[in-house]
Amino acid sequence: GIDGIAGTQALMVAAFGGWLLLVVGSMELAILCFLLAASVAGFLIWNWEPAKIFMGDVGSVFLGYIFAMLAIVCESQGSIPLVIWMVILGVFIIDATLTLIRRIIQGEEWGKPHRTHVYQLAVQYGFKHKQVVIGVALINIILFTLAYLMLLLNNVMFLIGLGTFALLIILYLVLYRRFADHVSKRKEQGSLGKISLLNDEAAASKE
Repeated sequence: GIDGIAGTQALMVAAFGGWLLLVVGSMELAILCFLLAASVAGFLIWNWEPAKIFMGDVGSVFLGYIFAMLAIVCESQGSIPLVIWMVILGVFIIDATLTLIRRIIQGEEWGKPHRTHVYQLAVQYGFKHKQVVIGVALINIILFTLAYLMLLLNNVMFLIGLGTFALLIILYLVLYRRFADHVSKRKEQGSLGKISLLNDEAAASKE
């Protein structure tokens, strides 16, 4: 990924999830979320750009597992519906899912490492790591607001959820096309520049 993004996402989701659980009266799970948020905050201090330590797949997969289990437990207890957790985690769910589908369709070896998540392309486009992370955090705030509305407006919960995911998909497609096209053109220009330089060197050696 990029510096600070997984930690920021985990911190915000855990803190907001804990607050929602307090609202619905699930104290034990709320405490668990707040403890998780505090743990991630300690890590994020050192993972912020420029990062001194890194989370890696071991950390990110473990966090994903914790949030998945929290969502399932909340759904089974009737405290916070699964669809609300999906909206709270919407940024990573949409990016990871659509990126995987796109790579499979394009015939790429999807199990291999790559740098084509939208947030990675944003850095290659020219944004700093912290700028991308702050942008994701702002999107999270909007998602959290919608998630709270879903909790309040139970009769239109799924309608709000569907609308939210539709907007996230559109945002993903727009940003991916913008960033990917720019990065691709820059790589092509770089390749042409290298070829031109090699041709010039070859011509000079003949002279």
